[in-house]
Amino acid sequence: AIAVLLWLRDHRTLRRYTFLAGAAGLVALAAAAPRMLPAGTFRLARGLPSVVLSRGLLNGVFNGAILFVPLMFAEERGVSLTVAGLVLALASLGWSLGSWLQGRFRASTPADRSRLVVLGSASISVGVAGLAVLTAIASPVWAFAVPMVLCGLGMGTASTTLSVLLLDLAPEREHGRASAALLLADVLGSVVGIALCTLAYGLAYRPGEVGAFVGNWVGLTVVAAFAVLTGARCRPSTNA
Repeated sequence: AIAVLLWLRDHRTLRRYTFLAGAAGLVALAAAAPRMLPAGTFRLARGLPSVVLSRGLLNGVFNGAILFVPLMFAEERGVSLTVAGLVLALASLGWSLGSWLQGRFRASTPADRSRLVVLGSASISVGVAGLAVLTAIASPVWAFAVPMVLCGLGMGTASTTLSVLLLDLAPEREHGRASAALLLADVLGSVVGIALCTLAYGLAYRPGEVGAFVGNWVGLTVVAAFAVLTGARCRPSTNA
């Protein structure tokens, strides 16, 4: 995606067609997605719909955020790809730690597990905000280790918990359908998150400036903060 983006940057006449194609794709997606996801997903309905929505939001934020870390290092800092890759790998370590921790958390009810989703979403929000701040103030590369770990930690905590919540909240006969919806949310969240971030970057990028990177991460911080709300709504209504 980044390779195509950089190529288009040097072919300005193609930008309008790329934008139109992307807009048409988003319209088609908006029309089809509600039919493939649980009813109430886009209304933040409590329980299963919010589980699926949270998974999509977190995948979009995480993949959209980390995609631009090595690009920023290479374009603006002149960092080698090896070092950039090592920093990126810290997110994987954080993810592993988050998965390990949530597996040892005593969560016997969906309400307990929804708290883990809230904590994980908050960790991602803080991590992505950290990427924006450190980039804006030109912090050294090693400082990015902290937000990368926080992003991975949040995903490891929230993503696995959402899988468990899905099976808790969906009737046994609906496990297959619910699992398919969760997988679809994974894919849609990642694709839409990456596509929108790439579009924003392409429109805002200026050589030698970090505004496009910072703007993307600020926007993703807001989305991650919204995922804190949807995570809280993963808890089923007490009146249900």
